[in-house]
Amino acid sequence: MMKKLLLILLCLPIIGFAQSKKKQIESLRFQLDSINYLLDETNRDFNEMKVLSAKNYEAIIKKNGVLNSKNSVLNSKIDSFKVIYDETINKYKKEVSLLNTAIDSLKSLTIDEISLNENFYGSQSNSFLTKLYLDSTKISNQNFKLELVGVVNKNAQKIVVDNDYYSNNKEYMSEILYLDELLVAQQFKSEKTIDFLTKYNSKLFEEKCSWNWTGNNTNLKMVSPYSLDYFPTFSFLKGKLLTIKDTDASSKDYLFTVSKSYDEYINYGHKEMQFNLTDDDENGYTINTIIIDEQAYIILNIKNMTQLGFNTRFTANSQFKLICGGEDWTGYNVDNYNISNFQNCVCKCETNYLSLYKIKTKYMDTAFKLVPNNLNYLFKLVEQ
Repeated sequence: MMKKLLLILLCLPIIGFAQSKKKQIESLRFQLDSINYLLDETNRDFNEMKVLSAKNYEAIIKKNGVLNSKNSVLNSKIDSFKVIYDETINKYKKEVSLLNTAIDSLKSLTIDEISLNENFYGSQSNSFLTKLYLDSTKISNQNFKLELVGVVNKNAQKIVVDNDYYSNNKEYMSEILYLDELLVAQQFKSEKTIDFLTKYNSKLFEEKCSWNWTGNNTNLKMVSPYSLDYFPTFSFLKGKLLTIKDTDASSKDYLFTVSKSYDEYINYGHKEMQFNLTDDDENGYTINTIIIDEQAYIILNIKNMTQLGFNTRFTANSQFKLICGGEDWTGYNVDNYNISNFQNCVCKCETNYLSLYKIKTKYMDTAFKLVPNNLNYLFKLVEQ
């Protein structure tokens, strides 16, 4: 089993070269962590076996001396045990050697080598939005999936620019956080019946229908940031009509145009590219794009996504509600009310909610929950 895992780990870097540089580096870190874990486990097993073997061997020797040094049966057992012991030690030594070799191999795969391989697969790094920005492609009859790639945290670090006691002047530095730097908690769209909600089991709601990590609430859990398939599809017709279809099958049509500004000074040396939408009521919407690390992304905030009717939403709070008899009792203390108020109760979460955390770094005490209103969300269009 150990060798199979090792073989898989050694093969992964070759597959990873077709990914972006950041994902390749993260993949290597994951592989290195995995191998270090296996190495620790192997060394621990080795040491335990060594200690246990020494104790057993010593016990057998003592027992042999007490009974009869000429006891051929016991001597035979000792010899057999010594063979097994030697075989076990050699086995673990080989495993340790293989793991150390794998670690050295991964460490020798430098960032420069990754970059060379990325250049080899450079054609894959130019996304559709990037090609559109560079005028090397046009929108026609195409379907795209909106895929989250990261966020821009606008309030990453506070900078006091004026230490005057009466001044409130302060600025914030922003930071870009990609998926491998984020943790994601999801509150799933659900409606669960809660039976027998009385003052004697008022903790039932707290345990099964709230923001808690006891494991009792099956509709709340940590999910992989790479599994967030909860965003709309963009379907273009002749590059002039856009249909945004959400995960709940709802859809809306917009007249669509792309506008670009070629003024070299308008956007820190970059031209601007925007998607202009107009609905049936002649309301106008703008979807902006941004260039980061030579790639173009759609950039949206909470207001933009709400206007466009996104079904999945971002939050920093619990969105579970206690509905009894059609009334919202969330936050009320069950013990203070008559039991008749709490009939036909359900735990309800109206849609999918996502909460994002910045993964702990060496400068942080713990992972940090990100405030949705302080974020801009980066998306790419993946052609279907």
